[in-house]
Amino acid sequence: MDSRQLHHFRAVVDHGSFTQAAEALQLTQPSLSLTVRKLEKDLNVKLLSRGRGGVHTTEAGDYLYGVATSIDSLLTTATARLAEFVSSTPAQN
Repeated sequence: MDSRQLHHFRAVVDHGSFTQAAEALQLTQPSLSLTVRKLEKDLNVKLLSRGRGGVHTTEAGDYLYGVATSIDSLLTTATARLAEFVSSTPAQN
């Protein structure tokens, strides 16, 4: 499991469909589906229920969505904070 897989999983849940999530991420739908299937396989748990009504999280998917949201938030905060270090550190020669 990596941050890219979690980000893609979150996008599918947020958009409620693989097609809309793929468009938002500028990926092909088959590529996005493969990423999520690989995540499910790696974790050995079904995360999403796919049907005519769209995509819905399973109980495990609900849990992972919360974790993924926290991780995305931490990564965003860390990136912003580290950018502050870069902008306030004099260039080294």
